[in-house]
Amino acid sequence: MRRAVIVLFGAPHRVMFFGGIVFLLAAAIAWAGELGARLAGTTLFPPPPGWLHAAVLVFAVLPFFIFGFAMTAMPRWQGLPEIAPRLYRSVFALMAAGVLGVFAAPWIPALAGPALVMVAAGWAGGAAKLTRIALHPVPGRMHLVLVAAALWAGLAGIGCLIGAAFTGWIDLLGAAVEIGLWWFLVPLMASVSHRVIPFFTASALPGYAVRRPRWALYVILVASILHGALGLSGLRDWSWLVDAPAAIAALTLSWRWNLRDGLRAGLAAMHHVAFAWLGIAEALFALQGVLAAAGVRGLGLAPLHALTIGFFGTLVLGMVTRVMLGHSGVPVKADSRLWVQLWGLQAVVLLRMAAEFASGAAAGLAFAAACGWAAVFAAWGWRFAPLTWRARADGRPGRA
Repeated sequence: MRRAVIVLFGAPHRVMFFGGIVFLLAAAIAWAGELGARLAGTTLFPPPPGWLHAAVLVFAVLPFFIFGFAMTAMPRWQGLPEIAPRLYRSVFALMAAGVLGVFAAPWIPALAGPALVMVAAGWAGGAAKLTRIALHPVPGRMHLVLVAAALWAGLAGIGCLIGAAFTGWIDLLGAAVEIGLWWFLVPLMASVSHRVIPFFTASALPGYAVRRPRWALYVILVASILHGALGLSGLRDWSWLVDAPAAIAALTLSWRWNLRDGLRAGLAAMHHVAFAWLGIAEALFALQGVLAAAGVRGLGLAPLHALTIGFFGTLVLGMVTRVMLGHSGVPVKADSRLWVQLWGLQAVVLLRMAAEFASGAAAGLAFAAACGWAAVFAAWGWRFAPLTWRARADGRPGRA
């Protein structure tokens, strides 16, 4: 037991991914329970549960995977020493303690504000360190600077949550989610994808040409920032003006990265599938805006779930799996079980989107999608969580 704890806290990706898996499963099970309760005519959480669901995933679950990946990859990309254990452990301790308080807050509301302050403190410490790494003067640091900037934007979203917790102003909860989605997660994950997808694909496919057109990434980033600004300003109906160019840029990147060949690139195929969902989601957001302008019924939450489950969820599945395998001394490849989980997650996306168009069965389909989400990540977590506390299989030394 003592050895397992030492290994768990021996590298940033280990302890951060462990926290992410635990909190992701807790959030997935809780949301499936909430939707099941609604089918029975009741509820488990105080209103507004939908906003709480979104805020927990954006600020209390995905950041553990993001910090675990960034704290492992960014020093290596910059040719710098690994992050000191004292720092990443303190970041994890503050964030994990805060998230536990957030999970308990629906029943003990007084915990919400102090818990979020703890999350913010840990987040700020991690973002400060990663910013210093990103600004290290070496060529090719653009993606790292963008990641660091997105982390600070995410901290602004937590500031809104803290304001909502202490003042009771629910509008701040919506603002936090808007910031978290469009100023934090989309810019960060698009930037990471732009850097690693061509690289991982070239590693798997001999002769693959690495292409990273910067204009497409810049269009996605600017469009995302403007989308968030329009949402915060109450002008969301006009966001299609920026969503359409973002869709073109994202789909162009999937084409330039040769999505068809990418699906043959082993584990890298997961990254291609994830990024394809970004283009689809942006196109759906644009279509929804055009339909709204024409006075036609929109697409409901279908674009949002294409973005969150499709892009964010699939990218987490692929990226975390790659890091875990690569730093555990086992072959970095996707086996049959992993493919089942990948395509199972894609079925969950489609099922949740279908719920927006099946008025009579919408609640049932949403519940089934939530159960599917929980089942996919439970199966994945059951396999990969133990790698966080087990020593490398190849016996190599080192904290990773």
